[in-house]
Amino acid sequence: MPDGTAGQGGNADGPTILSVRPAQIDETSVRGSSGNLRGSHHPPPLQAADGGANQGDIEHDTREEKARMVRMGHVIGLKPGTIEEYKRLHAAVWPGVLAQIAGSNIRNYSIFLKEPENLLFAYWEYHGSDFEGDMKRMAGDAETRRWWEVCGPLQEPLATRKDGEWWAKMEPVFFTA
Repeated sequence: MPDGTAGQGGNADGPTILSVRPAQIDETSVRGSSGNLRGSHHPPPLQAADGGANQGDIEHDTREEKARMVRMGHVIGLKPGTIEEYKRLHAAVWPGVLAQIAGSNIRNYSIFLKEPENLLFAYWEYHGSDFEGDMKRMAGDAETRRWWEVCGPLQEPLATRKDGEWWAKMEPVFFTA
């Protein structure tokens, strides 16, 4: 289950979830104007609302302000010798943390482990309309911050992550419904 650190950047007070805007993809980016599924070997160029290329963002009709589901993926390492503790913690995620995740419009949150590399892959679906605002509220939740303080020391961010990232965001390259 989530540890609240997905998409975080680090600072002197510990990780913060506000610094990353994960790459996004949804059905509008994999279907043409006719609604037909585009071939996965020719991914569509992603466009910003103003028509300019904006890799990692989805087409967005500025007239539409309703919530839209966005898939997000991140990766981070686990420090040697911490796998069993990480699994133990995530077998019993604190109820307040789970409630905060749900209250932040995050659904279908999963974390996968790849051994022997000790890599964690996190996936979730965001169902809100104000990602930054939801992440600010999550970062402001005292129980979630305590959870991050417990889980964060077990993690080892990738050396190749971008500035401000804790979990490195991943680019979506394929989706089918």
